[in-house]
Amino acid sequence: AAAGSEFTFGPLQAVIAGDLTLDRTEITVAAAGFQDQPIPQITHLNEGQSSAQTRRRAGLDRQTTSGGVTYGLDLTVTAPGRIFVRGRGLDAEMSGQMRLGGTTAATVPTGRFTLIRGRLDLLGKRLKLESGLVQLQGSFVPYLNFSATADAFGNTTTVVLQGPVTAPDIHASSTSGLPEDEVLSQLLFGQGFDRLSAFQLAQLANALATLSGRGSDFAARIRKSLVLDSLDITADNSGNAAIKAGKYLSDTLYGEGTVTSDGKTKVELDLDLNPDLTLRGTAGTDGQTGVGVFYNHDY
Repeated sequence: AAAGSEFTFGPLQAVIAGDLTLDRTEITVAAAGFQDQPIPQITHLNEGQSSAQTRRRAGLDRQTTSGGVTYGLDLTVTAPGRIFVRGRGLDAEMSGQMRLGGTTAATVPTGRFTLIRGRLDLLGKRLKLESGLVQLQGSFVPYLNFSATADAFGNTTTVVLQGPVTAPDIHASSTSGLPEDEVLSQLLFGQGFDRLSAFQLAQLANALATLSGRGSDFAARIRKSLVLDSLDITADNSGNAAIKAGKYLSDTLYGEGTVTSDGKTKVELDLDLNPDLTLRGTAGTDGQTGVGVFYNHDY
């Protein structure tokens, strides 16, 4: 270099990059009126030096006037399963991948998770989820798009839950072409809205409250207390009840047991051979057993 030349060096640009695999994650569809709450002031007692240093670097130490060091992000987060989306009658398991870009000061998540299995519960009426999508579009508030169907009383009813996880919209339609309230009345009770009894009207109001996020989920509280991955309490048109409980026994083995009110039991085991191929075995006290291979691929 010639004499008198000057060189200016900018700050070191560090990037946090790598691949992460999630074990178990739950996304809760918020109840109505849900709002983010600020983190209350935390008093650290006997904090270690490494913890204090980490908070200072992140700009979380109130005694630090600087904003902390900002790093670039290039992280790929993969979830082969056990991404559970629950709330408002929805209980679904997803799998997928997302990328965390941007910086530690302004993280930009993108990616999507698709349906493995799931259901939508309305007053004990189980609607099987036909499709499901949880998508991150630059925000940590996931966008939901689920569709469930049920055949009842000669018509096919479709319920769609769509929108941000904090305030999704839910719509019901039917091949009958009836208005939405009539569709729900026919689905749940098999008769028109104007023919419902006072008790049925109260039940319908409770179902609508669940859809709008103002209802409670009794089964969810039991599931959490028993440390299960899935819990379903059902009843058919004759009043016969059944309890179905599911749990991951390992990273690739999912077990589900069903007990009916007449004492019959059934156990199903799903072994994920790869992301698309599942080996399933079934055994029941009624003597019916079976083994099958199932292939499922998202295009």
